[in-house]
Amino acid sequence: MRPIHGPRRKPNRTLDLRTNVKELLHELADEVAKAVGSFEGDAGAIMGTNAYGTPTQAIDRIAEEAVLRYLAYNDSDLNVLSEEAGFVDRGGKRTLVLDPIDGSYNAVRGIPLYTTSMAVGVDRLATVSHGIVRHLATGDTYYAEKGLGAFRNGKKVSTRAFEAKDGLFSVYLGSLAAPASYRPSPSGVGCEASRTLLPAPFWSTSCGVRFDTRTAERGDSGCGGGPATTAPSAS
Repeated sequence: MRPIHGPRRKPNRTLDLRTNVKELLHELADEVAKAVGSFEGDAGAIMGTNAYGTPTQAIDRIAEEAVLRYLAYNDSDLNVLSEEAGFVDRGGKRTLVLDPIDGSYNAVRGIPLYTTSMAVGVDRLATVSHGIVRHLATGDTYYAEKGLGAFRNGKKVSTRAFEAKDGLFSVYLGSLAAPASYRPSPSGVGCEASRTLLPAPFWSTSCGVRFDTRTAERGDSGCGGGPATTAPSAS
């Protein structure tokens, strides 16, 4: 692994809601992108367990450390609630909610659908004021701010009506899933897991038409139209 040098230390700054939180979130996303991009080791290597008792992979640890290091260099008083480290009390009134790598299983399999996701709030969802999602494979940045809306690479975006026929649903069940979860459904469409997770109208439109037993042997779901190597996971 190449050494990852910390960012230049900046003067302590008070995070006002309108400017500095937005700036900080973009800087944190940049730091994660640089750390992940420079990592040359085994991204899927198990580095221990996270705050919730599940395995921490190397790519998750690298991304989280980039965020914590940057906050320390900038003397930020944001607390951190991370999937890996749990709650890190930094003495602040607000908290950065962090998923260092959202889509870890995709990342370690070379599927280019994974992000770093962050939001800033006080103590509940209703108090979240800013959020950012950086697509680490493409560099696209999705940012939202309370009262201003959502943006993709700086351009405002809006919601659109949901169309089931355009939907794609994929699930990674993991190596500890019950074997019955991988059993082909009686309808011949997808697997039993899809019937549990999705209402009937989605079975034929979102879960695929083939169940590959080779993926089940690896502990992966066949949902999504074929082997997990061709369908992104939802981790």
